[in-house]
Amino acid sequence: LGSVFANLLAVAGNVWFLYIVVERAKKCLDFAATMYGFHILFCWYYGGMPTHWQWWTTTIASAVVTILVGEYVCARREMREITIVRR
Repeated sequence: LGSVFANLLAVAGNVWFLYIVVERAKKCLDFAATMYGFHILFCWYYGGMPTHWQWWTTTIASAVVTILVGEYVCARREMREITIVRR
């Protein structure tokens, strides 16, 4: 249960990262997949390949939620009106 809450916090941080750095909904899938790919590689390097199904389920669910919410937030940002200031 603690792992689920930790992953939810990680998802929130990842979505914020995508919103600030990526800014384009079209690129969110690539960046999020790369982030989780590096996460798996680092876990494998430091502790061996994860073999527990709970870890894989939580990681894949976190990646999917990060991608979906990140694309949604970035798409909302792209759809904002552009304000033109007249002088």
